[in-house]
Amino acid sequence: MAGARCSNVAGIVSPEPGFVFPADEMPAAAPLFKGEMKAGAAVTREEFSRLARVPLQVVHGDNIVCEPIADLIADGRRAQVVASKLFAAVIANYGGRANVLHLPDVGLRGNSHFMFSDLNNVAVADQLSAYLGANGLDSR
Repeated sequence: MAGARCSNVAGIVSPEPGFVFPADEMPAAAPLFKGEMKAGAAVTREEFSRLARVPLQVVHGDNIVCEPIADLIADGRRAQVVASKLFAAVIANYGGRANVLHLPDVGLRGNSHFMFSDLNNVAVADQLSAYLGANGLDSR
């Protein structure tokens, strides 16, 4: 919400966040093994356009299931990955840049939902710093 509602945000790197979408472009809720999970919260088109002007990186750890399972927490993380890809696509439609980083794709494994406190947190931080640097945000 800060990126959508504040013009002083230069970039966002967020581990497994919640998402926002323009109210009239809210994706369908992701099905869970029992019920469904909203893709995100609604914001105005103006707020979403402001958010799309900053580089965004969404980071996911590993051990995220690919199909619905009867475990609400694990299945919620799966639905969150689905929402992150929808979010990145809508950001791109607004001319923005959103990167979805799945840590195993860069060789980092063993990460929980709390990757900042995992044993390889320095390697995770290096990935986040590299993204910020690649987007001109390393000296702010």
